[in-house]
Amino acid sequence: GDIDATIMSLLCSHQDINFLYEYAYGDKSFTLDTREMREIIGDVPFETPEVYQFLKDYLKTNREETDGGVEY
Repeated sequence: GDIDATIMSLLCSHQDINFLYEYAYGDKSFTLDTREMREIIGDVPFETPEVYQFLKDYLKTNREETDGGVEY
């Protein structure tokens, strides 16, 4: 499946929940912590177009840097 889309759906649908998402591949990993994201963006909802695009790009870029763009 599309893990980035799944994570985005969770983030936008359940903004009252703190998520800690860790993606690992081999010896590399990255983490997305919604508490840290909220510190950066404040009270702006995740589904706001600019924030949504930022989060989507953040997930994609970090996943590709972690797994080298491997397709499943």
